[in-house]
Amino acid sequence: MIISQSKPTPSDVLTPDTRLGFSDFSLLSTQDSENLGYLVFQAKSRANDQLYHIRALNLNSIFAEASHNRATTLFLQETLRLCMLAPDCIVLDSLEFYENRICYAVKPVTSAIFGCHDNHARMVLPQLDISLLLKGLLEDINYLSKHRSETLHFPSSRLYQIKRAEEASLVYFLQDWNQIAGVESSMNAMNKSLLQNQRLIEQENIYELAMSILELHGESREEIIVTRPTRYYDEVIKAAVWKNQNLESQSISSDLKNLLVNMLDKDASNRPKFNEILKKLTNPKITSKSPVIDTVKGKTKSIFNSPLQPESDKAKLIQTHSRVESPEKQSVVAGKTEEKLDSKESPIKQFPSIKPLDTFEKKEEEEHKNKEKIVEKVMPTSTNQEIIKLLENPNPSSIQIINLSNKSISAEAAVLLSKNLSWGNLTNLNLRCNSIGDPGAAALSMNEAWTNLAVLNLQSNSIGPEGAAALSQNSSWKSLMTLDLSKNPNIGPEGAEALSMNTSWKNLSTLDLTRAFIGPKGAAALGMNSTWVNLGTLILQYNAIGEEGAVGLSKNTSWTALTMLNLSFNSITNEGAAALCGNSSWRKLTTLNLTSNLVDINGTKLLIKRWPSLILKYQ
Repeated sequence: MIISQSKPTPSDVLTPDTRLGFSDFSLLSTQDSENLGYLVFQAKSRANDQLYHIRALNLNSIFAEASHNRATTLFLQETLRLCMLAPDCIVLDSLEFYENRICYAVKPVTSAIFGCHDNHARMVLPQLDISLLLKGLLEDINYLSKHRSETLHFPSSRLYQIKRAEEASLVYFLQDWNQIAGVESSMNAMNKSLLQNQRLIEQENIYELAMSILELHGESREEIIVTRPTRYYDEVIKAAVWKNQNLESQSISSDLKNLLVNMLDKDASNRPKFNEILKKLTNPKITSKSPVIDTVKGKTKSIFNSPLQPESDKAKLIQTHSRVESPEKQSVVAGKTEEKLDSKESPIKQFPSIKPLDTFEKKEEEEHKNKEKIVEKVMPTSTNQEIIKLLENPNPSSIQIINLSNKSISAEAAVLLSKNLSWGNLTNLNLRCNSIGDPGAAALSMNEAWTNLAVLNLQSNSIGPEGAAALSQNSSWKSLMTLDLSKNPNIGPEGAEALSMNTSWKNLSTLDLTRAFIGPKGAAALGMNSTWVNLGTLILQYNAIGEEGAVGLSKNTSWTALTMLNLSFNSITNEGAAALCGNSSWRKLTTLNLTSNLVDINGTKLLIKRWPSLILKYQ
């Protein structure tokens, strides 16, 4: 059995007066205690029966063991910072120091930025004031960086907010300064000795801040950082900011998007300084929100609105549009048109008419032009060429893997791909980080030729319940083994229910629904599935399924091959853990991830008893 350190009890860290003045203590800190600067309990005041949060310095943390004085100092400094942000937040009479223990009570007005829920217990993406977020966090970072000789570490889980009811506004801040200022940076690309330079520290802290904002909006920090040494990094960053559907929903200004891109510049010397960022944030042009432009149903936004397309390429594409879509004009000045259609000038290969063509050749050329028109309207030039190369491959049976991730592919392009009937040996289709939406997913589901398809990656594609329902009805992908629908927050419980009704994917072994926000009803619906008898890995992190969802999921009787279950960040309690233990079909379960849930030592004991050899992860 592999398990994290046992969670501390109130008697371990609370002071005498705190234990006398409060009752019904419940540990809210779900991370491994050794990595927390202080612990947070929920407790009821014996004086007024009101609920409060009790903060207690964690004497058993790795930070206190390394330097008790420094850990205590940071804890007290953060407390003073909280007093500045919300003067009436701390219950003054509750503050107590006793034998190196420090405790105090705060009103429950702070909350993590990520992890909000709607009325249906479904996790929703936070509605943030990005400029205000940057201002608040920069103040904390600027202070902490002056007292630390290494890069700070602040994952999105450490970003918190205070709601000021009287001002109807939010205040953003970093929580647990010990964890932020006490974690070694994992930067492999830089020599640690170089970080002694204060400017370099500042540059990396700015990078970390911008990366955390992207992480809040659905981007994977690991997937972005791995491209940092490559020549593709700049395009990846631009796409992560400008093509991010979740950021787009915040309607932030173009200037603020450009600021985020600059903060993530590969060349650290090009990143703005703290004072430069704060100065920019005072500019109304930066802080004003861009108007949200509604898209016409069935159509996508023009790629000309994106900074990913250079001005010269925009002009070329506009010229190409006029040539392809206006054949009458071409025939009037045929000679001049042919001169202008030089391969260097046009981003798409052209076929000028020199000799009369027979009926078959005309039809073939017309089909080619139609393909060009479709892909040209919805994708950048480089993607045009890739799509056309695939569609016109003289040996289509040789195509086994298609990787079109992060290529600005829209619903129209997905329709074009789905109509191909010659890729009979296709086994792996990667369309992650595009915008095919429900119409594109529905189009793909209609394909009946990809009978050997084993891996389908549709991560981050704005797919909702209708698209999920269409995919689940496909009956041709009987070889499908891996389906990635993660980071499609609109799938929801309805989409999960539709997926659970699939009857053809009997070979499915891996399903990823991270951040699909399926909620408890969606989890219960998945548990009713009886087809995926070979499912070995199920990833449901960040779905707010809670106790009810864990109970529903545990009723499954068909996943007898399940070995890995990831339920991290789902607000699961001991009761939920007990329900999971009641499942009698998951005999082969070897790994269970319950990071950032509400399962304490009692729930853990139940899990150990049910699966003695289980690898149980809490971080």
